[in-house]
Amino acid sequence: MRSSARCWSRKAAKSRWPICRSRFAKSRRPRPTSSSHHTDAREIEKMAILQTLQRTNWNKQEAAQILGLYRPTLYSKMKKHDIRDAGKAARAPLERADRAAT
Repeated sequence: MRSSARCWSRKAAKSRWPICRSRFAKSRRPRPTSSSHHTDAREIEKMAILQTLQRTNWNKQEAAQILGLYRPTLYSKMKKHDIRDAGKAARAPLERADRAAT
């Protein structure tokens, strides 16, 4: 009975279910480095956005719907990942040519 008494903390004493820290302590497994984990998640997100934009011919409204995002959120993620609008860049020379012709 005494060993379980050590598991009681002041908070636990007030609650109905006391938690023994030694019993439920997190394991001491080595954690992956946070930078590699974040890099992988960022790369996956960037690739998903790029693939969806290419599939929709850079239609951002449609891409946002496919990704389950709001359009402004897609724009902010594009800015975060430094994704430039390739559809806009492809249209720019055509617009310049039209202006020069008139």
